[in-house]
Amino acid sequence: MAKLQRDPIRLERIHNEVVVDAYGPEEQSMGWYYLSGEKNPIPIPVKVYRCQVGFAQAVSEQ
Repeated sequence: MAKLQRDPIRLERIHNEVVVDAYGPEEQSMGWYYLSGEKNPIPIPVKVYRCQVGFAQAVSEQ
């Protein structure tokens, strides 16, 4: 399987979709949790760790 390239525009779009109505870090974490459930219909274990910080670091590394 080919490895996908990072796309900062796509990552920003996903981030905005997740946190658009979130009023704090807890709601942002829940947004990431629900997104993972919508995009991955197969039951897989998912752990959410302060996604906003991790996402911001991933984008700034580019």
